[in-house]
Amino acid sequence: PRGCTIATAIPKGDRLEWMVQKLTEVGVTEIRLVHFERSVVRWKNDRVVAQLERLRRVAREAAMQSRRVWMPAIVGPVAAADVFADAEVCVADPDGSPGPVGSFVVVGPEGGFTEAELALAGRRVSLGDTVLRVETAALVAAVRSLSAR
Repeated sequence: PRGCTIATAIPKGDRLEWMVQKLTEVGVTEIRLVHFERSVVRWKNDRVVAQLERLRRVAREAAMQSRRVWMPAIVGPVAAADVFADAEVCVADPDGSPGPVGSFVVVGPEGGFTEAELALAGRRVSLGDTVLRVETAALVAAVRSLSAR
């Protein structure tokens, strides 16, 4: 299926469930949760399985509600360096260039990327004139990526 991958920092509180729900509804094929250096939310290893199961339930309900045939893969959390190593990656950055986003977009944490992370980043793209929250940036990136194809 036509789709895209969104690799994103884990937002605080119930915003993660909202983000997974909306990304599922618009047709994202994979959601990768990432631990960045400035990530506020970090999952403890003993809770990862339960957290991912909960998010997969949210995605399943959203897929059913939106009559979507495919469920997104939800994986992670993974290290930022692993995400930046992918040749297809483009990074959502307020200082990035305007223009199209690719099929694999990285959205950083509320505090932004560190200089070390930006040094690993591939193409940097702007999502607009304002600084967006993690979940909003993920949704905007997904819609722009999916509508470009």
